[in-house]
Amino acid sequence: MSLIVKLKVLEKLVEDGFFSQYLNFIKESDENEFKLTTKKLEIILDNRDERELKEIKNVELISNTNLGVFILYCHIRCSFVKPFGAEIFVYRYRLIKDLDYNTIKGVKQNIAINNLNPSSIEEARMFLTRLSKSNKFEFNIGQFSEFMEVFDFYKTLYNEINNNDNYKIESISKPLKFISIENKEIFDNNNKLLDKFNEFKPFYDNSKTIIGYLIPENVFDRLNNELKNNVLNILGIKVLDNNKIYNKLTKQKDNLFVSNLELIDNINNKNIMEIEVINILEEEKHLTIYIISKEELNYKYINLYDRGQQIKIESINNSLKLINQGNSGSAIELIEYLIGDSQIPNYHDNLIVNDEVLSYTKELNNSQKQAFLKAIDGSPITLIKGPPGTGKTHVINSIVQYITKELKQKVIISSQTHVAIDNVLDKLVQNKDPIIPKRITNKINKYSEEMIDKTLYRTWGLNLLKWLNETNDKLLANKIIKDIKKYKGEEVINFTINNNNDYFVTGATTTTTAISGKKGLELFECYDWLIIDEVSKCPITEVLRYLPYVNKIILVGDDYQLAPLLEFSKDQVKHLSSYDEDMFDKLEKTYKESIFSKTILKAKQSERLVLLNENYRSTPQIFNSYNVFYDNELIGRRNGIEDKKVYFDNNKNIDLNNKDIFFIDSLNATDTSLPGSTSRINVQECKSIAIILKEIYKSCLNKKEVSLCIIFSYKDQLKKFIKENNKLINEVKKSFKNFEIDTVDAFQGRETDIVLVSTVVVDVTKKSFLVDFRRINVALSRARDKLFIFGSTNLKKLEMKSPNNSKRKYLNEIISYIEDKGLKIKITTEGEILNDTRDSEIRITKS
Repeated sequence: MSLIVKLKVLEKLVEDGFFSQYLNFIKESDENEFKLTTKKLEIILDNRDERELKEIKNVELISNTNLGVFILYCHIRCSFVKPFGAEIFVYRYRLIKDLDYNTIKGVKQNIAINNLNPSSIEEARMFLTRLSKSNKFEFNIGQFSEFMEVFDFYKTLYNEINNNDNYKIESISKPLKFISIENKEIFDNNNKLLDKFNEFKPFYDNSKTIIGYLIPENVFDRLNNELKNNVLNILGIKVLDNNKIYNKLTKQKDNLFVSNLELIDNINNKNIMEIEVINILEEEKHLTIYIISKEELNYKYINLYDRGQQIKIESINNSLKLINQGNSGSAIELIEYLIGDSQIPNYHDNLIVNDEVLSYTKELNNSQKQAFLKAIDGSPITLIKGPPGTGKTHVINSIVQYITKELKQKVIISSQTHVAIDNVLDKLVQNKDPIIPKRITNKINKYSEEMIDKTLYRTWGLNLLKWLNETNDKLLANKIIKDIKKYKGEEVINFTINNNNDYFVTGATTTTTAISGKKGLELFECYDWLIIDEVSKCPITEVLRYLPYVNKIILVGDDYQLAPLLEFSKDQVKHLSSYDEDMFDKLEKTYKESIFSKTILKAKQSERLVLLNENYRSTPQIFNSYNVFYDNELIGRRNGIEDKKVYFDNNKNIDLNNKDIFFIDSLNATDTSLPGSTSRINVQECKSIAIILKEIYKSCLNKKEVSLCIIFSYKDQLKKFIKENNKLINEVKKSFKNFEIDTVDAFQGRETDIVLVSTVVVDVTKKSFLVDFRRINVALSRARDKLFIFGSTNLKKLEMKSPNNSKRKYLNEIISYIEDKGLKIKITTEGEILNDTRDSEIRITKS
């Protein structure tokens, strides 16, 4: 059935003679065959009835002509301007001469142009609905050959981007001793250095925020073993800063090396040494780059060289070659299950659940037990959706215990972040019957082979005291405890000396540079399982990297949290000779859609998806604020007041003890952008955050047991806050167990006792990061005991995209909930705190 449409065209296209000829051609035809496709489905619902579609944006209408393939970029919509009916608005076109029309995928549709008598509104809605539901409409990497095409384009683009540079070394300092601010045992109760440490010298970052102390050699010798273990040896490398390179090197610090080579390329890159940077200080004409190093160095250059990306691309390319050649075991089948058309098999009915199996589920709740049983049932793919605080690591621990001890099979533990991997490995080591893992990384890690013996002593070894106290043989236990306390030797457990490099669990990030060439085949020979945690942030490329080595995959994540990010934007690459807009749109869609969100519907249909639904992290008030993103399907298991970790004195300004969630409205606030920046700042909100942070600092009674963080939605707001509040930040860092400040992207997979969230936005009519509900979900769900949200009541009007692509005013629900159950606070431009009691505003104090 043909669709008859009114045609509207962007004004500047009307003046294009070539385009006008094409329009006349399709207007004169009774109907034309088009293929319809889109890179990303964007639907607009009718405001009068949100059950009905009003428009699909950014559709590609593709037709075949004697000149080549013609693509119209347009919006298809219901027009309520007479004559009512179907309408197409064209805003761009493209002619591709050497493209075979028959190879293009899309929905075939005959379309006729008639500006006086279009298809009716009802017919237009039926067409839009049918189009949106077609599995041929939205671009979808469903074939391996398509993925290879997109990946080849990605490689070509990246090879053309050249971030490499070199900086001549002016001087290298003698070795220095550094201890992090995280070591609170060096402070007294007033956050002053203990007398025996008064020779320590404060060490600041470039924003004047303290990160630790430098220790004189003679003082280091007097430290106890525990503190010595936490001291790092560092060097300061000084380079000229003629071109103001601080920002560049700060962003690229993971890609810095030292060598005697002025230029690095793919041939001589084996002659460089990777460095781990802990600080970069900007001086008048120099930069000093502080690195961790056990020995003095003698090199001529610091090289900026993105070897990590080169190795990652090479590693993925090798995996794809193995898959393409059919030399990769189960990989082809796994790809078909993950991104192809094949249905995911479900062997759950074959699982025999006996006492041996159930022994691994004793400490699991019902949904965790279900996830465990799904994961071990022999099916090739299992997805575990783990919303915040639902015990993903706890479940992974049980699964790995069973696989390694009962099945005697080997497991790769992976994630984008080192923190997520180490959290899993910590659990494995802390069991009474531990599993000793190995980490693959170029940097020193507590689970790398040179450190594992010390790590075992500090984790499992020290837990031995706890387990001895729990034993029934108190006489023997007391004797062993007494002997351990007398022990003055080396703090190691000699495991690696007899292990022969035989590990059943190996941890490696999805982006690691430590696996290149054929090394993957050697390292992962005889491995059966791949478990990826926080997989929602992983693009498909990073998952494919490990497919040739395994035959079963467990994906653990949450599609309601942050999605993958492409390393470069369209603006950064559109000037390159290899740039192609259509291919870039395909790349962006492929990369930004996580493998988890792509596979979740298929997994659900095959009953290979399990939702962990019990939250143990947040107090009820905090939990309820972000449970709205899950349609209140999660169950809160925190008891609230009784099990709180944070205690305050009777603060006369804010009721910090009896309320757990707060909304802080900065009166008369505005948001703006700095010249040349797309980020935003909010001056008044910055001041309000400092005021509340001071109240928390003054009132918290057990700071050394409490972690605290501030999560910023915008980077410029973060920079402004740090610049204006150095002294306060440094005092808080000294006094609290842990204090971090960063943007929301840095916090996924983590949790903190007290969380402050800066939203910045006042003008909700402007484009904003906040429309993505996943960013707000991540920010709020980091909090365990106290949550402070800073924002404007205008946020109640902000429409956010919900998981089903409809619009929903989540922040209206959250702020209204806080007004009812939590505490709303207003802060004036003069710094006065006003408690909003709903019935009246009581002026409390002037800060």
